[in-house]
Amino acid sequence: MRAAPYIKTIICLANSFKIGGSCIAGKEMLAHQYGGWIRPVSARETAEVRPDECRLTNHALPKLMDILAIPMLNAAPRRHQTENHIIDTTRHWTKVGVLPWHELAPMCDCPPSLWVNGNHTKTGGTNNCVSAEQASALRSSLLLIRPESFNVEVSLQAGVEKPIRKLWGHFDYKRCPL
Repeated sequence: MRAAPYIKTIICLANSFKIGGSCIAGKEMLAHQYGGWIRPVSARETAEVRPDECRLTNHALPKLMDILAIPMLNAAPRRHQTENHIIDTTRHWTKVGVLPWHELAPMCDCPPSLWVNGNHTKTGGTNNCVSAEQASALRSSLLLIRPESFNVEVSLQAGVEKPIRKLWGHFDYKRCPL
């Protein structure tokens, strides 16, 4: 038996490019408080949300800090991505409002650490990757934190036709460099 469709209202806190579409996520907006993370996903294997699937009733696309009412079909946790919910592609998303920036601070998560530290990429990162085995033990994949420090490093790497600009974010969280 299939569960009845439902609507989740979220504050859009992530909207990144994903092959074939977007990866959108946010905190659930409940009556008098903020809830946990929700990631609207498609039923496709790659789970991306195409632009035509997340277009709002006014034909705009979701933006950060938008408050969105999203029709869902069912929860669909996938390994450590416990926040996933499959969208109802037959219905439009609705923009309910925009969250003022000063209301963002109360939504911050405060975990003792972000993930398992100690693994690094070959390109010079610090604590910036997690093995598949370690990820399988995690209970969630999204956090909104307030880092103790934050710096952006801009570099140019050789490209085929012209140099490619690379951006790296470096920050400390709970006295741990990331």
